[in-house]
Amino acid sequence: MKYLVMVAATLMLSVGQGNGQMATSIDVVDVPKKVLATFNKNGKVEQVDWTLEKEQYIASFYDETKLVFLQLYYNEEGKWLKTQKELEEDKLPTPIATSLSEIYGENYAILLITEASYPDKVEYQVEIEYSEEMLQLLFDKNGKLLSKVALEEEIEIFEDED
Repeated sequence: MKYLVMVAATLMLSVGQGNGQMATSIDVVDVPKKVLATFNKNGKVEQVDWTLEKEQYIASFYDETKLVFLQLYYNEEGKWLKTQKELEEDKLPTPIATSLSEIYGENYAILLITEASYPDKVEYQVEIEYSEEMLQLLFDKNGKLLSKVALEEEIEIFEDED
């Protein structure tokens, strides 16, 4: 007997990046002192997971005060590069919600919203399901569509020995 399992492969693309490289988990003792000094200016965080990806140090943690999961990116010199956070659908900025409606009408479902704040801009990655297709859309803060990527679905077939 065969079982068909659909796995939605949400490509691990950071907002504004599509490098496809996997982050490597690192211990806090391996994080440069300059990075830790900059990170610690944000206040005390109880549990932080550190990763290294393309020479960027990423601090991932849950912010208890804002009730949101955050990822802060730094370079080796401790310069803050960006902050990513997941948003609820009701927090999606109006210009982006308007653009989605104008482009896709009412026939889409939002799967994931990620806000990326950079020193000079803010971008929003919105993953939607539209016409049986999963799409990853990148918008600027004014609702301008910057890019669209079709996300692949991976199908795995498992055979039962019965």
